[in-house]
Amino acid sequence: MTSLQFERLLSASGPTMGHLARPSDHVEPKKIAFVQCVGSRDAAKGNHYCSAVCCMYATKHAIIAQEHEPGLETKVFYMDVRAYGKDFEKYYERAKIQHGVKYQKAMISSVKEDPNTKNLLVKYRNPDGSFSEEEFDMLILSVGLKPQPAMLT
Repeated sequence: MTSLQFERLLSASGPTMGHLARPSDHVEPKKIAFVQCVGSRDAAKGNHYCSAVCCMYATKHAIIAQEHEPGLETKVFYMDVRAYGKDFEKYYERAKIQHGVKYQKAMISSVKEDPNTKNLLVKYRNPDGSFSEEEFDMLILSVGLKPQPAMLT
């Protein structure tokens, strides 16, 4: 699910009337992962830049999701956090300290669904080169923004 779809899911006018539930089977998630920089910062795909807003969207969504579901664990996988301007750094720090949002510097190498639970097994590479695997109920993709070609002229 993309961050835009997730925002709609959290909305009171969304498909679940603001109730946080996995769309596929309506299970209430206990652990959600947010994956940053999906489709951006990839010169091979023609997106060699950072969208510069995804980090704050993921932070905002993690906090709102916790407000909807007390006890929810949230983890943001990132390459680097771009939290500049308008007190974004303070917001990022507050998310970690007051809301318990976890941030993991890592590159995701694979995501597989457990056929029994429908949970997602996320394998990732840590900064030290080692690999870890973690299970999540939902995965939210922070997709890079790309302006329409007409906007670039």
